Amino acid sequence: MKNKILFVCIFILCTKLFGNEIKIYAPVAQNFLIDKNNYVRYSTLNMFDNSSDTVFAVTLKEINKAKPLIIIYFGEHAEFDCISFKPGYFDERYFEKNHRIKKLNLKILNCKNIEFNETVEFQDKMVEQKISFGKKIIATKIEIYAQDVFPGSKWDDLVISDINFSLNGSSQKVLFESGDCVYGS
Repeated sequence: MKNKILFVCIFILCTKLFGNEIKIYAPVAQNFLIDKNNYVRYSTLNMFDNSSDTVFAVTLKEINKAKPLIIIYFGEHAEFDCISFKPGYFDERYFEKNHRIKKLNLKILNCKNIEFNETVEFQDKMVEQKISFGKKIIATKIEIYAQDVFPGSKWDDLVISDINFSLNGSSQKVLFESGDCVYGS
């Protein structure tokens, strides 16, 4: 019995120390497109579910480029060395019909210190696009500013299918935390 309890304790400790998790307190957007039949259809939460069937979408004309399009607050300090984006709706029927991010400014903060602040330009292809930092980043907050878009052929919205984090080549699972945000603490 003692061996089983010891094993469970070691497993929990290792999961905490070496677990591949990112804990998000709140992903906040300037706004998002509203579907009157399904209010969360285009929510910011859809960017973290690893499903290209769900998307975050915002009306293009409502974007204020001087303010962050998306702010991600972490529930604990997040550690990663790469962020992957799927800009656009990752379905061949809709990809070119929606606007896609062409250029964004990515600002990553650890409390009030800026860890990364650069403009990133994406290709207009339906492929996951990675931003590798070359070192481990420790973050409490990320701000994403939309600077330019690839034009859509039908709808006046900007779409992001997914945002993923990885560390040492391993994908990080995203969990949503309740409680106080660590930003600024």
